[in-house]
Amino acid sequence: MDSLKPNTCQEKQSDSLKNALIRVSNVLNIRYNRPSFHYLKHCLKINLQEISIQNNKKDIYYCILYEFVKNKPWGQSFKTIREILGEGVVEFNEFKRLYKCFERGMFEMEGNSLSDDACLSNVSKEIMEKIVQHLDIKDRLNFRKVSKVIRRKSDNSHLTCESISLNFANFSTELRIENLPPIIYKQGNNECHVEFENNVKTLIGEHLFYRGLMDAGTIFENKTLELGSLTICFSSEIPSYTRGVMENVLRKCNKLKEYFGTFKRLIHVKSFDFQLKVPLEKDEKSDTILSVLPYLKPGFLEKIRIETKSDCSEMMRKVVKLDQWNLAIELDMCDTPFKLPLQNLIHFKRFSVFMPNISESHVTWLARILPENDTFEYCSIRYPENQLNLDLINLGITGRHSREKSNSLLETNAVFGMHLGKKSIHFFRKS
Repeated sequence: MDSLKPNTCQEKQSDSLKNALIRVSNVLNIRYNRPSFHYLKHCLKINLQEISIQNNKKDIYYCILYEFVKNKPWGQSFKTIREILGEGVVEFNEFKRLYKCFERGMFEMEGNSLSDDACLSNVSKEIMEKIVQHLDIKDRLNFRKVSKVIRRKSDNSHLTCESISLNFANFSTELRIENLPPIIYKQGNNECHVEFENNVKTLIGEHLFYRGLMDAGTIFENKTLELGSLTICFSSEIPSYTRGVMENVLRKCNKLKEYFGTFKRLIHVKSFDFQLKVPLEKDEKSDTILSVLPYLKPGFLEKIRIETKSDCSEMMRKVVKLDQWNLAIELDMCDTPFKLPLQNLIHFKRFSVFMPNISESHVTWLARILPENDTFEYCSIRYPENQLNLDLINLGITGRHSREKSNSLLETNAVFGMHLGKKSIHFFRKS
């Protein structure tokens, strides 16, 4: 019976080590027994059959490092280490001291009681890059608070984020990152209350606008960021719009422009959605969208969506001169009046606009010019009901009167078609 004890102990140690490796693979989103798992096992130099955890102190370092990267509280991480590796492997005070060294970017622990020769500076580059590569966007935000060494590897790695949305209201700021629950910032007396799920944190001396913007900036500032969509919205919880509400929006736009102007690199965004839900005076609205759009990478930006509460012609006269506008391939202004010349639209592959002042000559001009654009696919133009004489348009394009007064499908040529209606018109490339 006694002869079985060493083997039993070794089996327990092997099981603990196996569990530790499985947990490490879970941190990296690597499924157990997949080829990448065995690659990780090779990098860590762990042999489940021959090495016991007590005799390979460097493995303890690795396991604690992975717990540290997840940025969990000390107590919770220490509990996890004890459950996986067994009690007595490392004392709490030593574990806590190790965590503090990580936070200062110190990986080499001279005189550490865990090991005389092991040091975390020996962690392979492949391991560190793999850790960073498999962290989600929520964990990336935590790198603002941890070791400069690890954060640097995070900043230098490729970062893809699906979406970021910022909604600036009078008394709150809402930040949404991908499909995570929203982070809501509310202003108190010289303090900012940050709500995330059911947790509330109070920051003394902080302002809701700056706090939300700075938190989003932890992603914007990444030099390799590729963002799917960015939404900037200005709204108000007050039903009646006062002069103070309007001035508040203008101040925020100016601060937003100053902030994005500090970046050394234009933000790589595929789709930009700008929503101005507070009515401004005609001469005040022109700089609102310009607080963000000029700081997005031209050519990389593919789609622009603009939604404003009222006429934005002054603003659009500046916007259409930007490279961001002229190099984009899709436009959505179906809920916002567009009163500029049609020449500003025909470079888009797809566009949807609302044109309150459209005329029959505009439509016939589009029917003639759009087929000349090899990349054009589709457009939709809304207008007030019965704004156009459909029969006159039909006569101008086809040379014959329309038999149907309300809806007619016109064959402009063998490649393009056009659909006329009482409230909208559609041009499209035939499949």
